[in-house]
Amino acid sequence: MRRKTIAVCGLMLFFLSCAGCQPKADPRMVAVMCNGIVSRIYGDIMRIRYKYPALENFGPRHLKEAPLEKPAGCIGDCGVWEYASISYQGQVMRRMRNGNVLEMAVLSIGFTKRPYDPKKQYVEPAIRVHIKSMDLYLQGVVRTSNSDLQAEVVEIIKKDAQEK
Repeated sequence: MRRKTIAVCGLMLFFLSCAGCQPKADPRMVAVMCNGIVSRIYGDIMRIRYKYPALENFGPRHLKEAPLEKPAGCIGDCGVWEYASISYQGQVMRRMRNGNVLEMAVLSIGFTKRPYDPKKQYVEPAIRVHIKSMDLYLQGVVRTSNSDLQAEVVEIIKKDAQEK
């Protein structure tokens, strides 16, 4: 009788402990969603790159999509193993009437599980968007000597990060 009571209590505790648990997102679906968002951002930056000399070398090698298959070393449920991102650094020297001007652009756009934390990250992102369906944060570090470029890239990230 006592064993039966302990077993029933144990089962009740087990079910009650997971009553408020959210089901884990399928890693493949999260990877597909991350890839879609980053691909939209990449496409929009490609459309504006002709306006800004600092983006003249921006291209496919700066886009990294999340793999849809588990890596070879992954055993069991690994969750999301790698996120999609964009990483670019470019600069160009322009000759002006009053001297040379160096135009530069640094873009780092990617997903994290936690919001910006100044104790762990050295560079504050220009934009942070919480994507609730994936429970991820899209963060974009945009550093450039051209304020128009910075504003346009931040707007692109805001627009493309909206859940569709």
